[in-house]
Amino acid sequence: VTFVALSAQLALSVEQAKENEDIPGTANGSPAVPEAGAAPESESPESGQTGTLSDVSPEELAKAGEAAAKARFDREKDAEERRAFREAKAKQEAEEAASREAELRKTPVTYGSVIVLRHTPTDKLLAGTNFKYFHPHASNQHQVVAVDQEDSYTHWRVTPRAGQRWELVKDVPVKNGDVIRLNNM
Repeated sequence: VTFVALSAQLALSVEQAKENEDIPGTANGSPAVPEAGAAPESESPESGQTGTLSDVSPEELAKAGEAAAKARFDREKDAEERRAFREAKAKQEAEEAASREAELRKTPVTYGSVIVLRHTPTDKLLAGTNFKYFHPHASNQHQVVAVDQEDSYTHWRVTPRAGQRWELVKDVPVKNGDVIRLNNM
């Protein structure tokens, strides 16, 4: 029984070492190769005697090999299940995002609404900055840039054209062709 446990440990150790390309107790990380016909030696913990794996029955060695193969199969199966879970989760999140976007498309934009503008081809968001245009003929308004992540600078309030107060037309849908202003929040 001790030899079976040791051979299973040996099979797992060699397999793990191959994955790491380093086997402890060998010179320069390269495995020690027994001479042809020589059986690997192991020590029995109970007796302190040294024996060879050739003293173990073929059935016990087969069981140890099966145990090592099952452990490897279980690790591969776990990795595959984790990968499938991540893919399913990503698919579900994409479907939920598409559903939210479809619902938003049904909702009309109204004066006073706070919106986020996305450039579809690059997936960037329109954002205001704290920096003003400073060249001689500039409007002295703040610069606008495209960013990757949503933050407070990517929120814009929809207001009517200059001279009208948005509070007076709040919640009135914006019609196609209306002139609007966007105020950075």
